[in-house]
Amino acid sequence: MENGFIYLDPPYFKTIKGKHYEVNMTLEEHHELAVWLHDADKQGVKWLLSYDVDPRAEELYSSFKFEKIQVPYSVARSYGDGRAQMDEEYLIMNYNYKEDNYYKQVDLTKKPKLDVFL
Repeated sequence: MENGFIYLDPPYFKTIKGKHYEVNMTLEEHHELAVWLHDADKQGVKWLLSYDVDPRAEELYSSFKFEKIQVPYSVARSYGDGRAQMDEEYLIMNYNYKEDNYYKQVDLTKKPKLDVFL
């Protein structure tokens, strides 16, 4: 699957069943996912994984690139005045998005030009 790309957002290590996800993952399932992604990397598949900031993620994916980002969480975790609480997450990837031209700054205030093929 060379030139493929996979984005994954699995249940995090610190999830609460029913609050964050319908199901949680066991530690063994987190390990199996890491083995699967290491294999995908060897096959040339680029992937991006979002995870909670947790030492277990750091251990499982230590040979890959990490970027810590600030993310807003749902209204369920708000300050009460509509502002979402911010939290940290990891983006873990097996490629360098800045060097591989995967990083492109987009002006979201402009409408995109769409080409339609008939």
